[in-house]
Amino acid sequence: MNNKSYRVLITGAGASGLICACRLILGGISDIIILEKNKKPASKLIMTGNGRCNLSNTSVTSDDYNTDSPDILKQLFDLYPGEKIMSFINNDLGVMTASNGDLIYPSTYQSSTVARALLRIIEDAGVEILYETPAVSILRDEDSYIINDTFRADNVVVCTGGCSYPVTGSDGNGFRLLLPFFDKTDFVPVRPSLVPLKTKEDDIRILSGQRVKCQASLAGDDHVETGEMLFTDYGVSGIMIMQLSGRIRGLYEGTGKAPVINVDILPAYSEDEICGMIEDRYSRFPFRKRYECLEGIFSPAMSMVLISRYTDDPVKLAGGIKNFSLTVTGDQGFEHAQITSGGIKLGSAYKAWDKGLFAIGEAVNVDGPCGGYNLHWAWLSGIAAADRIRES
Repeated sequence: MNNKSYRVLITGAGASGLICACRLILGGISDIIILEKNKKPASKLIMTGNGRCNLSNTSVTSDDYNTDSPDILKQLFDLYPGEKIMSFINNDLGVMTASNGDLIYPSTYQSSTVARALLRIIEDAGVEILYETPAVSILRDEDSYIINDTFRADNVVVCTGGCSYPVTGSDGNGFRLLLPFFDKTDFVPVRPSLVPLKTKEDDIRILSGQRVKCQASLAGDDHVETGEMLFTDYGVSGIMIMQLSGRIRGLYEGTGKAPVINVDILPAYSEDEICGMIEDRYSRFPFRKRYECLEGIFSPAMSMVLISRYTDDPVKLAGGIKNFSLTVTGDQGFEHAQITSGGIKLGSAYKAWDKGLFAIGEAVNVDGPCGGYNLHWAWLSGIAAADRIRES
């Protein structure tokens, strides 16, 4: 056993763990130790926003997230509104921010700026980060916790991430640490989210590498995504597809139905207008093959796929262009997922805070769409956990 006990032990030097440490330090608590599996801190944070670090979103609310306990999440958002989180990042961490539409970034547009700001405060306080030291066990001992049979702490913050991008160290170990303290019913099975999707239809394979600007929605859902969809050799990708992937669980889980994506390939035109365009092209280019008449609107490969699916009848073609359907058969897994859906239920995790066990960040069953929402949850949960520790 390490001779020293700590007020707080944090497992994981990622976004939620680092901001939790900073909040504690700036609140007067520096009796902290951080265990980090990797050789360096903030691996996933550095990757966020393609290295630009999409910190948050100006329109973020608790309604944007999937969770088992929307009331508790709203309570946390009411206590820590977006402006309060950004104020801490701006004023206390010293990170100047800039907005690009609703998206909030560091003014440098470099994720390393945010990582350095967090680490400076930790280093200035003399708080130690033990690298290449994963947490492998947590035991309860009367009013404190024993970690790795080595460290004792009054409070343990588990923020080792979920399972997405396992190359960064997020391999689900946090769930193994937490499960002994919860019932099986307190855990929502994890799945990849914000992830490229595999599809059933073979005809789109010839479109691999092509992009279309379109609108898309999941069958049975009123939510519509607008953007660029990328065809791949396994299915479809792009930010809009990742956004839709995050909605599949809530819409289809337990129904036994395969998710279906309905794509409007020409959202700027009505079905009647498209039908008229096709008829006009047929009449103006009578000696061309039907798919050749569609070139100039679509690529040759897309033209052939459309006619193969819907025949060359203008009415049927127009209908297919406005409702190009794709059946989802799976996803590209945690290796390609931005976040993890599932984990320890928020309601259960929140109760455990009273016992000094803090599951935060991606370890908790809270996930949102692309656009800064999930990093915002990391900031919020880390700050909220720190404040609860300070109050205890």
